[in-house]
Amino acid sequence: MKQEQIVVTPSVVRKMVTNGIVVGMNDDFVIARQLKRSGTSQLSYPFRIESYIVIYCFEGTVTCSVNLNEYTLTRRMMLIVTPGNIVKVSSDTADNREECFTIINVTVEFFKDIGFDPSEVIIEATQLLQSPCMTLAAEEETLLGEHIDLICDLLTSGTKYMRESIISVMLSVFYLFAGFMHKSHAAEIQQAPVSSSRQRAMFEKFMK
Repeated sequence: MKQEQIVVTPSVVRKMVTNGIVVGMNDDFVIARQLKRSGTSQLSYPFRIESYIVIYCFEGTVTCSVNLNEYTLTRRMMLIVTPGNIVKVSSDTADNREECFTIINVTVEFFKDIGFDPSEVIIEATQLLQSPCMTLAAEEETLLGEHIDLICDLLTSGTKYMRESIISVMLSVFYLFAGFMHKSHAAEIQQAPVSSSRQRAMFEKFMK
């Protein structure tokens, strides 16, 4: 009998992780930080997402599967998965280093409610890459960390316009993701041999 796959939402992610620092806003989004192997075993079973999920590795090795395609994340590597995919996340038990990773899960409904269409930036950007993974530069990691820290601080601020402030920063985070992906794609193009004048013209147009 085929086992029915769990459909993961931010509230489900909260239940699936038993360590780290987990914050979020209702069932709009969840940010689970400083996750370790011992408290994330439920993520190693395939689950379906109808939302956006980002997995970022700070230390050690994290193995992610997207529709049976495996990706190994190491220090400063990030994986972005769009809705409609089957995912599982597991740590590499052969790696003696203690892993540490972050998961960000944001619903499609959250973006719809604020009038933001991720397909214009995120889906377009992921389609450019040869792989849904990328490695961030040190300054990009710092920039991302500052934005995530700000969201976490806002969630506990109790200010009148807390939700509006968080929405603004979360939008900035996803624009950052898109920017990182475009930069990664540009690097892929530069590393690949340009075999024709037409390809070179396309590359130069992209870079402008």
